[in-house]
Amino acid sequence: MLRAVVTWLLPLGLAAAGALVGWGADRYVLSALILHAEPILLVVAAWAVLGALWARERELAYALAIGVVAAVVSVRLPFGVSPSRGLPPEWSTAVHRCAAALSPPADDVRILQWTLDGTEAASQVRAVVGAAAPGVVVLYGIADEELVGAVLDEVGGESRFFPPEGGSPGLAIVAAGGFHPCGETLEWTDGMDSPYGYTLAFVGVPDSTVFPLLVTRFPGPLDTSGWAERMNASTQRVYELVAGLQGASTVVVADAPAPRTYRALDRRMASAGVSTVAVPTSWPARVGGVPMLTLHPYDRVWVGPSWASATSARAAATAGGRAPVLTVLSGGGVADGE
Repeated sequence: MLRAVVTWLLPLGLAAAGALVGWGADRYVLSALILHAEPILLVVAAWAVLGALWARERELAYALAIGVVAAVVSVRLPFGVSPSRGLPPEWSTAVHRCAAALSPPADDVRILQWTLDGTEAASQVRAVVGAAAPGVVVLYGIADEELVGAVLDEVGGESRFFPPEGGSPGLAIVAAGGFHPCGETLEWTDGMDSPYGYTLAFVGVPDSTVFPLLVTRFPGPLDTSGWAERMNASTQRVYELVAGLQGASTVVVADAPAPRTYRALDRRMASAGVSTVAVPTSWPARVGGVPMLTLHPYDRVWVGPSWASATSARAAATAGGRAPVLTVLSGGGVADGE
């Protein structure tokens, strides 16, 4: 009798654990690590259920299966997340006026983002860019200015290159329609000499479609020391800027080791005025050159309401620990002021 009671308390315990992890989500390093490990934990749980069935422990197998399902559902319960609070940077007022004056996007925009790890040859990067035919390319982890020039040859337009510095892994942005000024300024940056800075620019694809593009990085939880503080600081800066910008055609592109269960990240982005694009899983694409089954969407995109639709897919590549992601945005959504 006691064994049966303990067995059927297992689903309740797993459901409670799932709810606790879902509540913590991306606010605490332990819950973040569990969310990253969720696919592996599900495989272990499936083997545990099969092992219990093999041992003819049917009640235990059923209780464990119910508990795993309950935990997965509990992680995704709609816990409330408070909107971001804070003051946008002083310069964002002028930039907001420029963003509000933009015409709603009318053309499709193809954005290719790829986080490089140094195993990709220049020819492979150039081949991926050429096949994807993007209007905007965002490359993280790039240190070779010559490679930026090669990508620029494929895409045309103009480029911005932030070399590795102060922990930053390097960043390049190439826009087919070039970079457009707001007043006398072409770009606004914060912390680009650190791992988790951002840069904002008005890009054109082509010249007839201009929109604010914010490019940033967020920390992964494997470096556990001070992760929660670094995650909060890096995301809060972005929330404040997006909320102050209030551009209906804003696009945020991020190298973000962030599973879809990071509820605070996506909900606070929504409170700032940009919605999550359903990007595909992009990591791990390869380990030691061996193709792998991708588990998490580590390359993220958020867009303002001027974009009527957004579709995203992995671009074909033969190298790299991350898969390149191609997102196609279509205009025709809600314009500023509507």
